[in-house]
Amino acid sequence: MTNGTQTLWWISGFLPFVLVALFGGLAGQWLQRQGIVDQPDQARRLHAQATPRGGGVLIAMGLAVTLIVQMVALASWAQIWLLLLFVVVATGMGWLEDVRPRPIRYRLLGQFGVALAVWLWLGPIETVGLGVWLWDNPWMWTMLGVVAIVWLMNLHNFMDGADGLAATQGIWSGACYAALFAHAGNPSWALVAVALVGGCAGFLIWNRPVARLFMGDSGSLLLGGLVGLFAYQAVTSGAASLMVCLMISAVFVVDATATLLWRIRSGQQWYTAHASHAFQRLIAGGLSHAQVLIVYAALNIGLVLPAVTGALWWPRHEAWLGMALFVALILGWWRVQRRTLEIGA
Repeated sequence: MTNGTQTLWWISGFLPFVLVALFGGLAGQWLQRQGIVDQPDQARRLHAQATPRGGGVLIAMGLAVTLIVQMVALASWAQIWLLLLFVVVATGMGWLEDVRPRPIRYRLLGQFGVALAVWLWLGPIETVGLGVWLWDNPWMWTMLGVVAIVWLMNLHNFMDGADGLAATQGIWSGACYAALFAHAGNPSWALVAVALVGGCAGFLIWNRPVARLFMGDSGSLLLGGLVGLFAYQAVTSGAASLMVCLMISAVFVVDATATLLWRIRSGQQWYTAHASHAFQRLIAGGLSHAQVLIVYAALNIGLVLPAVTGALWWPRHEAWLGMALFVALILGWWRVQRRTLEIGA
């Protein structure tokens, strides 16, 4: 790695961190004056004071400036212009929700439009491997990839309900994909992932417990969209397998998906606000936002990281490692649900 490349790596992480951290207070004040504020309620939100939302726009601005710097340094105009467009569109859709929420059908229409654009941009997913098995079905895998991007956007939105939780997951996911892309010899994508780490780290200064600024839909849709984009690119380029990508987001995937399925099975209106996720149950059961943040970070470091590392070292066994990880997380989710329901939380 040359000195110039090392410098670009540092800039890609440090620049969005500084921009987001520096302007977070001003952004919060402006959002407060505009009345773009989350009020405490019992349906979904767990905070005790009115807090400005929409801070995800700040993350997007930090990413945009960093991408422009990367564009000049790498002379990679076409790809980075498309990345910039992706950031703007994903953030814009979320900003509309922060300002004036729309019916779910319009949200899904926009999200599927973004996911289909990713397909046209990066091409189809030709094959998917799982350990020693390899399946060739471009149409099926590509459509599943499109659906996965939409689901990742929504589940990050669902999981953005505790102080610092989504931002910390963004740091984790960005770091994982930065390492994967760098190892696969794809530095341009690695640098984008590093920028996500920097932006989320800067935002965490304002979003850590007790949060003074929420990222809102403008941040959670951007974060989920970028994670989906990274996963799609990793699978199509061979930088990572589908199982490894699933494992990286496993903590969020299990909590959001298991909760959704449980609500559908119990006859609830799954698309309405609720407080049924494991992280919400833990807070209702007595844990603080900071303690929940530690629990989820510990799960990523103590469970997900060893499983991902094992899958990368022994790809023939990735299916077993992935299943063991998901079973462990599902059992943990179920125990939290049962325990908190027993004590009436």
